Amino acid sequence: DFEATGDNLTYSQHRGAADLHTDTQYFPEPEEVIALWCLRADKNGIGENILVDGREVIRQLIQSGRQQILKLLKDHVYPFRVPTSFTKTGTDESIEVFVGPILSEKPLVRYRKQTINRARSITGHEIDEPHINAMNDFNDLINQEGCGNRQLLKRGQVLFVNNHEILHGRTAFTDPERHLLRIRLNLHQ
Repeated sequence: DFEATGDNLTYSQHRGAADLHTDTQYFPEPEEVIALWCLRADKNGIGENILVDGREVIRQLIQSGRQQILKLLKDHVYPFRVPTSFTKTGTDESIEVFVGPILSEKPLVRYRKQTINRARSITGHEIDEPHINAMNDFNDLINQEGCGNRQLLKRGQVLFVNNHEILHGRTAFTDPERHLLRIRLNLHQ
């Protein structure tokens, strides 16, 4: 029954819902593809994976005349706090922050609201109100009802996700024996 504790965890360290995000958004170059291999599904049939296409989100922003939000999301001002398990020392006292845009050419989408909000509380990584509002508008858009696809993986199934273009998350699950193996891949080196 693995359930890590601490203030700066990754989604794989708990059974709660995982908000839509890019894996390793706090690295200068997040991996291009993630694969989720279901070794054991939740016995209660919960813990759906949620996928939202970043290209569609950008299209919606353009079609609704919100180019100013797009411009703000492309600014290199968003701080991403590196989760403790990925810092050099692996302790909560080790604070590392990467700063970059939410939207760019590569990756198209770099996002995890939680790591941005954790970094914003660190002196020197505050964000002004227009950029916060743009991020909140983006967050509302990707989380609106009916946005994206849901996949409940069964034992033996593998889900491949373009980590540069597709945001992914999951609903909460309860079974401590549920086991998905995540593999990160770079196809172009």
